[in-house]
Amino acid sequence: GTTPAIMTTTTARAFQLHPDPITNNVLATIASFAYVQTVITLTSFFVNQGFISPFTSRKLVHIAAGCWICSWPLYDPSDDSWMLNASMPVIMSLKLLYKGAILRDRHDPDVISMSRSGDPAELLYGPLQFTCIMSYLGFYTFMQPE
Repeated sequence: GTTPAIMTTTTARAFQLHPDPITNNVLATIASFAYVQTVITLTSFFVNQGFISPFTSRKLVHIAAGCWICSWPLYDPSDDSWMLNASMPVIMSLKLLYKGAILRDRHDPDVISMSRSGDPAELLYGPLQFTCIMSYLGFYTFMQPE
């Protein structure tokens, strides 16, 4: 595959999780998912315990989830599996669609941590736009110079 412009294979080796590029990129994807899911779970827990408000929770989720881009150096661009970097926001987009349009559970952790009023439909607005933009960034601007 083609190597993204900014990230050379030499640079990628400094952050490698595994010597095999495909295995490395799968591990980087698992780490990215674990990070984002931990953020969502913790903020939901803190809201349920009354430690933070839903407003603060939403802000923390947006800031922390946006830090997903910091996982990019973990990916080895020497193999086309670097595109797995976008799987987290794509899957989160599908999850938000399902929870906001189909499941519609006000007690769902994602609804609690990402909606303003507790209405599951709110996941279809800002949070979904956010994950769609993250998906675009992952596919089209991964490791590219501005």
